Amino acid sequence: GSTDVNGFLSSQQANIFKLSLEYCNSLVDTTALRDSFFGNNPAVAFGSGPNTALDTQAERDVVINRLLDRMVGVNLASQPNRTSLSTEVNTMLTGFIQGCTAATCDATRTRAFVKAACTSVLGSAVVLIQ
Repeated sequence: GSTDVNGFLSSQQANIFKLSLEYCNSLVDTTALRDSFFGNNPAVAFGSGPNTALDTQAERDVVINRLLDRMVGVNLASQPNRTSLSTEVNTMLTGFIQGCTAATCDATRTRAFVKAACTSVLGSAVVLIQ
């Protein structure tokens, strides 16, 4: 098999997205896996709505830093810009949270937002090309 990026097909990207989504679904929906990956950290209340669980930068940073630390890595020969990656994931999460209230966004939505962030990192070119 070739590792030439020019030979990368859209069908491969679609399958990578599907695998990333399934991995992130299992990771976030399975309490033991979630606690192991993100830490049993009370800063992220996965049992609460996103307007409580992800409304502060510190809470979002727990999610973002774990994703980047464990999926992107550090000290690579060709290291992606961590600040840029963090900013993009934070922008996505804050965009999701806008308009959420306790009545409109429950804990299921918190987990969905974290799954989306996870899938965007795991299925990204940063992970695939590195």
